[in-house]
Amino acid sequence: MNPWAHLPVVCFLSACATCTERLVPPGCPKEYIQRQQAAQPLEPGTCRRFHVDATQEWTGSGVDTAQGQRYRLRVLEVVTPWIDSWVQSTPEGGWGGIWKLGSPFATWKARAPSAPMYGLVCSFERSDESAWPLSEDSRREVAGRGGELSCFANDWPGRYSNNCGCALVEACREK
Repeated sequence: MNPWAHLPVVCFLSACATCTERLVPPGCPKEYIQRQQAAQPLEPGTCRRFHVDATQEWTGSGVDTAQGQRYRLRVLEVVTPWIDSWVQSTPEGGWGGIWKLGSPFATWKARAPSAPMYGLVCSFERSDESAWPLSEDSRREVAGRGGELSCFANDWPGRYSNNCGCALVEACREK
């Protein structure tokens, strides 16, 4: 039996060609990392921009939300390439190319199974169960108790070491 016969499966599961091996910056550049400070509420009609680092299990926005408030979220810019191991992706759509066909099979184990694999996902309660996928122009009302708006790349739990990407996101509280 050929010992290399299972190499494609092993590479898929263990991330043979990681971002750093391909000289792609893994997350957000240091100058984009926000200092950890207490989240603050937004006034109606105001916006806050923040960077989401795909290598982190959660990225806080600095926006404190409360039940009944409505927010509009959108990706303004992909600062560094959004890549899951070697799979080219986008924050709004997740895996791209031929890999998009496999996304439904991979999401069964993802943190937000109803969202695209490696798509950008947000939550008002920092809870995987209340998370929703960020589409090109997402609007959402805070249904639960609220909390800091936080986001993550929809990946398998504990599989963030092979991720790459940084996205600039804008959160606006609607009037």
